[in-house]
Amino acid sequence: MPEATSANLETFIDKLMVEIGYEALPDAVKTEMREDLLSRAEQKLNASLIAAIQPEDLDGLNALLDDEKTPNDKVHEFFASHIDDLEGVVASALMEFRSTLIK
Repeated sequence: MPEATSANLETFIDKLMVEIGYEALPDAVKTEMREDLLSRAEQKLNASLIAAIQPEDLDGLNALLDDEKTPNDKVHEFFASHIDDLEGVVASALMEFRSTLIK
């Protein structure tokens, strides 16, 4: 995930934690909850991005991901060039993630 996107996701999680009411938790618990939420949000986001890729483009994505030397920017460029509404897919995934936590 590109650095800017990672920072945006961290900000999203921090705001979500305040909205849920986790700011009153002890620091150690907040840190653990933040890491868990970040991990789960990344999983949701990744699943949504992969679902938005056309089946014929999956081999190209897999080739990028299989190469450990592929920079995150290249993966982001791949998604940007293969998903028509990348921002919409990301926003939708994050709102779905939020809705599972806030009912």
